[in-house]
Amino acid sequence: MNKLATITADKYDTLVKRLDYCKNVLRLEIAEKIQTAIKEGDLGEISSYSDAKKAHIILEREIMELEYCINQFEAMKKAE
Repeated sequence: MNKLATITADKYDTLVKRLDYCKNVLRLEIAEKIQTAIKEGDLGEISSYSDAKKAHIILEREIMELEYCINQFEAMKKAE
């Protein structure tokens, strides 16, 4: 059985809310951290820049995974 088939409406809502938060809040926070680090100067010497870039990569992966799960769930609901 497909794991996505067991997602409840509440879980779906949670995924949608998390996706919205990631896209509209966390992305902006990380972008601000990157901009601040860039203003500090030599990016090779600044750990805050490296940390922010790593956080950005992790966030973008989470966004992709959330979008995939949501899209799969929606496709299954349409097929029912």
